[in-house]
Amino acid sequence: MSSEKARRDEAERLMKWGFDAWEGRELVPAGASLGRIDVGKGSAPAVATETGIAVRMTVPKGYAGGYRAVMRSRSPLAAPVTYGTPVADLVITPDGLPPQTTPLIAATDVAEGSWWARGRTGFYRLTGL
Repeated sequence: MSSEKARRDEAERLMKWGFDAWEGRELVPAGASLGRIDVGKGSAPAVATETGIAVRMTVPKGYAGGYRAVMRSRSPLAAPVTYGTPVADLVITPDGLPPQTTPLIAATDVAEGSWWARGRTGFYRLTGL
């Protein structure tokens, strides 16, 4: 661009387009419970997960497409697990747009289990009860 005014006008045009053509949407509120993840050697067989922050996404204004959400465990969990520890990722993919990944945290503490708790959990997992 040949002049400072032309660059400024083009930057202003791009900023206006960005604010006029896109909108932020809250998909999941902060603190929402989103599922459970198995915990090995724990006093409980699983830990609930929640969002530590609100999950927001910028999409084109008037976007009417669908979303696909997948919870991915970061690794096999072993007790102890403390509240607030990142334990999984929530991957949200809107139709035709890039995915967004948000960490999920443990909603409760899970202490290391006694031999009895471990045996009970193992029995339930083997039998599916």
